[in-house]
Parts: sequence; structure tokens; C-alpha cells
Amino acid sequence: MPKKRSRSSNLAGAKTKAGKILSDAINRIAIEETESTIIDGEDVMITKAHALARLLWKSALGYTVTTIEGVISKQILHPPSLAHQQILLDRMEGKVAQAEPEKKEDKSELADRLSKEAKNRINKIGEDINKI
Repeated sequence: MPKKRSRSSNLAGAKTKAGKILSDAINRIAIEETESTIIDGEDVMITKAHALARLLWKSALGYTVTTIEGVISKQILHPPSLAHQQILLDRMEGKVAQAEPEKKEDKSELADRLSKEAKNRINKIGEDINKI
């Protein structure tokens, strides 16, 4: 008889498969040339991945946005993003992004659940003995 896989391993397998499908879809969309930008004075089409990289650089360096409301113009300063600078530096050094560690179950929750399960089993045994 084949071993029965646990629900958690089935769920982990499903998450892995879903993650791969999502990654494939994101990668296909990333290479679409649908974005436009000005490079060397010319308007050119670039991929979404290229546009995202440009946004990352812009945020890492900081930028100013000028808005005009009626006759008043406002300048909004976006300071350099340290997090985006770190991402860029890591990528330029060839470091791979770290995967988020899976959330581990709290040991106290597990202990409580095991204690409840043990109590239920002992009570069940007691009920079975009383029936005899």
C-alpha cells in the first residue's frame, strides 16, 4: 500500500507549483516591450523588466516630482531609498535575493495542541473502559 502523504506536504507541493506558475507568468510579462522611455533624446520602447529596473534606480537615487495645481506649482522630494540602494548593490555584486523563510509554528501552540490531543485520547480510552 503506498504511503499516504500528509496534508502539509501536499499543501507545500501545491504552493511550490503555484509559485513556479506565477514566476513563469511574471517572467513572460517582464520581457514584453510595452513601456516607452526617452533614451539619448529618443522615445524608445523597452521591456517591463527594463522599466522596473529604471524605476528601482530612480528610487535608489531619489527624485523630485513637480505638480501644477492651477497657477501654483509644487515640488515633491522623494529622498533616496536605502532599501533600493541595497537591492541594486547586492545585484551588482551578484548576490541572489534571499527567499523569505517559511513561518514556523509556534512551539507553545504545538504543545497545546498535542496536550489537547493526548487528553482527548485518554478520555476516549476512559469512555471505552466504562462501556465494558
